[in-house]
Amino acid sequence: MDIIFLWLGNYSTVAQTSQKKLEKAISYIREGGLVYLSIEGKRSKDGSLGLYKKGPVVLAIQANAKIIPVIIHGSRDCLPYGEWKIRPGKVTVNFLKEISTRGMEYEDRDFLVNELRKLAERELKLRVSASDDSEVY
Repeated sequence: MDIIFLWLGNYSTVAQTSQKKLEKAISYIREGGLVYLSIEGKRSKDGSLGLYKKGPVVLAIQANAKIIPVIIHGSRDCLPYGEWKIRPGKVTVNFLKEISTRGMEYEDRDFLVNELRKLAERELKLRVSASDDSEVY
């Protein structure tokens, strides 16, 4: 039972859903289905992390699913804000350690959203530091 949260440089992959669709998704996940969701609502113009939405976290908690954070670097260069034409470039995908939602309740959603946000900010900061260190002067 896994659910994958995908940070795609502020790409949104999930629209608002009805309760019936939410229940169907929970059932699918509980049966072993894999789902990926963007926790950010939409892409930002400057590439910064967008506002984190609670819906994907609530879904994971209700399904008692594991969260596998995925950080994608470089996608903004390949598909800039406002454009639909994909450009060639280097994209790096990092799968981070899974996070269990076992024992979590609806009331834990804000805590979990904040933890995921801190994790993404730390990973992105590490990535920027590493790319700064590798520049040739």
